[in-house]
Amino acid sequence: MGRLKVFNFISIDGYYKTISEDINWHTHGKEAAEYSAQSLQQSNILLYGRKTFQMMESFWPTKAAKDSLPEVREEWKRQKKLFFLQPFRIPTGPIQHLYLRT
Repeated sequence: MGRLKVFNFISIDGYYKTISEDINWHTHGKEAAEYSAQSLQQSNILLYGRKTFQMMESFWPTKAAKDSLPEVREEWKRQKKLFFLQPFRIPTGPIQHLYLRT
């Protein structure tokens, strides 16, 4: 059986984003970029919620991503991606609309 490895960027007090879903508080410095690139090299598929997938899909093809995080960008592009199109119900209902994007 495979392993599931998760990493998230949050503050020490659990802050992730604003009410308007802004995540600009978090800067992706050298250490975070190296960790992200190494983690992506060790994985074979990425799993996202719909909103996070849409955010990532809109950022990584950009010139800003190429200029600021080229190694992470290339690894992200290489990975297969799974994402949830709609929310799912737990524990009574099945996962709905899980899509694979290569």
